[in-house]
Amino acid sequence: MARERLLKIGALNIVTHPHSAKNYINLFRTLQKEKLSIVLAEHYHCRVASLHLIEKEKPEKGLQGMLYKYLHIDENEEWLNSENNEVATKEELAKVTIPKHLLPGLTAFSFIFYPKSHKLIFEIVNEKGRSLGAQTAKKAFTRLFECDVIKNKFGDVLVHIESNKDILNQIYNIKSLESLTYEIVMPNADDHVKTERQVKARFAKHNILKENNKKTAMPGESLVLDKEDKNILFVAASNGFVQGKGKDNIGKPESHTTKNAPLEKRHYYDSDTQTRADAFEYKAGLINNDLVTDAQNNA
Repeated sequence: MARERLLKIGALNIVTHPHSAKNYINLFRTLQKEKLSIVLAEHYHCRVASLHLIEKEKPEKGLQGMLYKYLHIDENEEWLNSENNEVATKEELAKVTIPKHLLPGLTAFSFIFYPKSHKLIFEIVNEKGRSLGAQTAKKAFTRLFECDVIKNKFGDVLVHIESNKDILNQIYNIKSLESLTYEIVMPNADDHVKTERQVKARFAKHNILKENNKKTAMPGESLVLDKEDKNILFVAASNGFVQGKGKDNIGKPESHTTKNAPLEKRHYYDSDTQTRADAFEYKAGLINNDLVTDAQNNA
């Protein structure tokens, strides 16, 4: 009897300047080689490990790894003796011998990074049912990339959450679109993505890192968006955010934003015929291909 299992998967857009697959490969290999660890939340640290190629001798095809989150114990903090409900004494603590290289409370999440598209596809829910939200994933990788050894070698590395692009259609379908706000951080100029190349060239020419724009409709009118506008907004959705406000067909306020709508894909697989790792690799590849194709068709 088939045993159906569910994968929940999200995506990040990793941006470096200069932009090349080789640079991205070196970036992730450095993360692992240096054994970088950062504070993710109070008492929790995280690091990247178990990095390997998804296709032998072809790193440009993708790097698969694990994001490890684990408990960091401050040896200088007090401990509780639960038998007498008293603060543990120095003598009692002296009996505690945990090797420094053993780190408790481990939670692991799989990811695959595709150097050519610079997309990182990750597990939102792991095999044990533990969750890694898009904001937490962004925070983890942002802080890892902010480590001195990374900044000194690769400069600023930016992390954006890939949003659900259906939100753009919801904005476009607002009956009376009264205002449109969007932010773009300098994107990478990927092959066959004309608008990204144009935006990056303009940003570079004027020394722009981040640009914020707002369009407001004339009183009683609705904004009219053409193909060029929508191409720009598609780039913003992967490299910033888009927000539209207006009124529906009965005059009720309506608002949509990509800020609160991270991409989330679901994939069911039969655990009797396919391993979780194989199912994740398969679905991650499809998601990456879809993101690339959507960018080529819409930007």
